Amino acid sequence: MKTILTALFSFLLGAVVLAAVAGVTANQFMIQQTPSPLAFEDTVEAIKHRVTEKGWKLPKIYRLDQTMEKHGYQVNPVAVLELCHPEHAYKILSNDDSLMVTPFMPCRISVFQRDNGEVIIARMNSGVMSNLFNRDIASVMGVATQQVEGIIASATLSTRTVAQRD
Repeated sequence: MKTILTALFSFLLGAVVLAAVAGVTANQFMIQQTPSPLAFEDTVEAIKHRVTEKGWKLPKIYRLDQTMEKHGYQVNPVAVLELCHPEHAYKILSNDDSLMVTPFMPCRISVFQRDNGEVIIARMNSGVMSNLFNRDIASVMGVATQQVEGIIASATLSTRTVAQRD
């Protein structure tokens, strides 16, 4: 009986530790974060500029901090930028077998400012997510991911260049 209880306790302890590690890893695995070297508004503007420059559309920007303020809550600046590339969207929306991924559309980038003033660009790790779907979806998501990462890289590079000139 003691052996069974020890085995059960060991199993449960192992399951708890695994769940804790998986939770931390999942957060780092599913969400990508890039520090921005510039202020919040400048980061948003740099991304907006690069999005249109790279042929993407920017249908909507949600200012979550401003929405919260309307309801009496004060939070640090947070903007969620919706990005759309009509050609990529068409490939998904015109294929009945691909419609299942529409909850991930349009692509979103979040820019937020932490309490310490650090500005972060966050987004879903679409490259990892794409591996969970069929070849057609994976192909579109893979190309879109590369392009969005390029937008973020050039936006943060442009902000570094501006910051270095000042």
